[in-house]
Amino acid sequence: MSNQLRNFVFFEETAFTLANIAQLFDYIWPITTALNYVRREGEALLAAQPDLSPKAVNDHFFKGRRVQGANMKGFLTRCSSEEQRRFLAKTVLFETISLYEGWLLTLIKRLEVALDWRHFQVPGRVERALADYHAAGGRSACIEACYYPLLAAKSEVAPHFLRARIGCFRAFKQVRNALAHNNGVIDDKQQSLLRNYQNVQAIDLFTAEELQKKNKTAPQFGTLTAKRQIKLDLHGVVGFTEILQKIMVTIDAEMARGAAAEPYLLERFRTNRHPRLGARRISVSWLNKASRRIGLPAPCQPQRLFSFLQQGGLIAADTVWVDPSPGDA
Repeated sequence: MSNQLRNFVFFEETAFTLANIAQLFDYIWPITTALNYVRREGEALLAAQPDLSPKAVNDHFFKGRRVQGANMKGFLTRCSSEEQRRFLAKTVLFETISLYEGWLLTLIKRLEVALDWRHFQVPGRVERALADYHAAGGRSACIEACYYPLLAAKSEVAPHFLRARIGCFRAFKQVRNALAHNNGVIDDKQQSLLRNYQNVQAIDLFTAEELQKKNKTAPQFGTLTAKRQIKLDLHGVVGFTEILQKIMVTIDAEMARGAAAEPYLLERFRTNRHPRLGARRISVSWLNKASRRIGLPAPCQPQRLFSFLQQGGLIAADTVWVDPSPGDA
């Protein structure tokens, strides 16, 4: 599968949110590396000169820079490397869950459908929500013929894994809630949910194809202290974001199948109109270019898309469809 198809999602909101998640890691990994470097250098400095004042330590790192209010000696002596990783894990966890919830709200608003976004956070309810969505508005014959086969061919798109993957999301969201509202201490209900999630295995979350390519494990949030306080694990949270992205591309594909997505598709062609769509004769190559112009791949059935755009008023009724020829390939 080409990179274009591998990175292809149907809705712009999905592409935007996935790009924001990727950008988050563009910052998190350099920050992690930089902090590890600073810690090694600072610990070596204090090992050699343990009586250095906080100002002297600050001068070592910040001299000549406009940095105020920092206490590098306090950071090095009071914040362990483990606490540092937990803080970064918390940052990633909070940000990715916020991005997911914001994506759900904007996508449902885009489609103008009566769906409760909270159902996409609970195992069992998400499947019913998608079934209700398709039952209420029907499915799009055009999108199912032209784009859905390309979406469904991606290994990440796996509707039958949604229940377990949403279960993973729910577990990590409970961790986030405890951190946000109760200083990281979980209650009885949250503890029961997390215990149940710990029984989940990689085979419940990843397809056979994914498991063959790479050794996978179910992401774990970390550990609990005797007082039921959460100690986050950065690698576990990173694993969770991978599951979250799989949830998003699966929901993206399933929502694309609905007839409610057709006005959105027409609008994308309208606002990014290829000049050739106004021609008297349109061939498959030109329609493929028009599709790529709006960020979608070449359709599986170009003539079906031609009819759809013609019915939608974007191609004139008297425009002629030209069968593919060697010059159009």
